Amino acid sequence: ITRLISEDGINVVKTIREFSVENRACKSDYVLFALALCCRCTDPETKEAAYKALPDVCRIPTHLFKFIKFAQEVNSKGKGWGRAHRKGVSMWYHSYKNKDGGIPLLAYHMTKYKARFGFTHKDVFRLCHIKTDYNALGYLVHHFYRRNGHREDDWQNQFNLARQNLTKHDELELKNVIDLLQDVDDAKRCRDEQLMKRIVLSRDVLKIVREHVPTSLLKSKEVWEGLMRFMLMTAMLRNLGRMSSFGLLDSDSFGETLTISKLKNSELLKGARIHPLTLLVAEKAYSKCRNNKGTIQWKENPNVRDALRDAFHLSFKNVEATGKRFLLAICMSDPENPHVNGTPSITALEAAAAMALVTRRSEKNCDIVAFSGIQSTEHPNITNFSISPEDDLDAVLDKCSKLPCAKTNIAAPII
Repeated sequence: ITRLISEDGINVVKTIREFSVENRACKSDYVLFALALCCRCTDPETKEAAYKALPDVCRIPTHLFKFIKFAQEVNSKGKGWGRAHRKGVSMWYHSYKNKDGGIPLLAYHMTKYKARFGFTHKDVFRLCHIKTDYNALGYLVHHFYRRNGHREDDWQNQFNLARQNLTKHDELELKNVIDLLQDVDDAKRCRDEQLMKRIVLSRDVLKIVREHVPTSLLKSKEVWEGLMRFMLMTAMLRNLGRMSSFGLLDSDSFGETLTISKLKNSELLKGARIHPLTLLVAEKAYSKCRNNKGTIQWKENPNVRDALRDAFHLSFKNVEATGKRFLLAICMSDPENPHVNGTPSITALEAAAAMALVTRRSEKNCDIVAFSGIQSTEHPNITNFSISPEDDLDAVLDKCSKLPCAKTNIAAPII
């Protein structure tokens, strides 16, 4: 990556932004790491372009915190945050002014993702020296920073004077931020499950979500019944097992109908930027009927499982074709078929078959082979592996199971 940055850093930043915005990466870690390298490089134009791309690549505070962590790691010999880094991170918060939802959306994200990877918003404000006016963003920064030596009375007096000059839009935005922060504080102090459910259902926009609920109330079926009604797609996929353990996804239940309708809605899948592999992992994790630690168990609903598989195939439409030529080679040499590192829900062969199927459906020029067949000393044989765009994942895995194992020579497909 460093070599590519030195040759054409602007194009590297463009590629990073493209992969992130178009959701062409299943996980954001490597995109964020590459962006951190661009931001910490010595080329001024690349650095400027990278920081301008920061709001597009880091869409939520979790991404920002991870980017900051990577930026520190790749600049371990540095003496702190330089001017460009401080300005870039500070502008990330200011960029919400130009997004749909505005500063209230930032307040929602900041209360939902308070801390990650050893950083809090207070830490970031202190490190980037953020500067704001006495408006919605200023009120939000003060709300998170008020216990760090700021004098409440002085700030409040200046803020009340500044409010007199706010436009109607700014005043409405400020009111929405204050209302959200008040509801979040009410939720944090709540200890009654029925009251918590009413708080969850009371808001029209920017709903109270699982991260706002006290840990003690996350054991309540009533609370989860309220949360599931407005749960976003990614959160729903992560919590299918938990909701099933409360019986909320049983056959002929409201939860089953709601979940299946969301999973079969292609527009929701596209808007939520759900990658096909994410849905495959969710399906396999749900089918295990227990979490990785074994502390939560549930009964599988076949209708929900089938809807997850349908959503997996529906999400293929969200993968944009590159127009390039592909030769994919699938390894069949390991009879134990180990699990994917970091994703114990799926095996390596399932992941390879899914990736091949996604590519085969989205790209016109795609050939697929398998490391299988009789080995020769000079030219190891490989076998043509026919995958039709109409095949589903089960059909591809069935074809894989019928091929004999062989040693993997990665040069064979090229030769």
